Amino acid sequence: MAGLVIIGSCRGPEGPEGPKGDPGTPGAPGTPGTPGAKGDKGDKGDKGQDGSSNVQQINFPAQGHDGTKDMVLKMPASITREIVEKSLFYVYVKQSFQDENGQEQTYWFGVPGETQRGNQYVQFVVAGGGQTASAVFIRRTATFVAGVEPFEAIRVLVVTANTVSNGRQAAPDLREFLND
Repeated sequence: MAGLVIIGSCRGPEGPEGPKGDPGTPGAPGTPGTPGAKGDKGDKGDKGQDGSSNVQQINFPAQGHDGTKDMVLKMPASITREIVEKSLFYVYVKQSFQDENGQEQTYWFGVPGETQRGNQYVQFVVAGGGQTASAVFIRRTATFVAGVEPFEAIRVLVVTANTVSNGRQAAPDLREFLND
């Protein structure tokens, strides 16, 4: 019997690993779980700050521009020097014409730019101060059709920035000058 115990406890070296078997068949999908209970309604949020469009539109009546001197559009007193310094000014002039079918067509031309007659205009803004009102000036820079050009209306849009910050220019890269 002792011999059997000795023979049974002896083993030879382990053999090499066998080849990998084929994958098994996928199991059936499980059943979906039941949805959870609906949560409580959240608290109402705080009221947000009122927005500001920061845009003013100033309308001027019909005027003609003769091309010999600047047209001056005085701004209302609310357009202060401070407003001018942190705003963009967009100027448009209105002109209407009969098309080939006899129907009136109305256009708003942006200044700087060219009007229906081909005349070219630029605009610039002067910040008022003291007793002088701020003003927008319209100047004819090129004349295609001479004489008074009628503008049925003029519109100035003033877009004022909420925040104004100064930009910084990066220092020049001197290496590009030294490598020549």
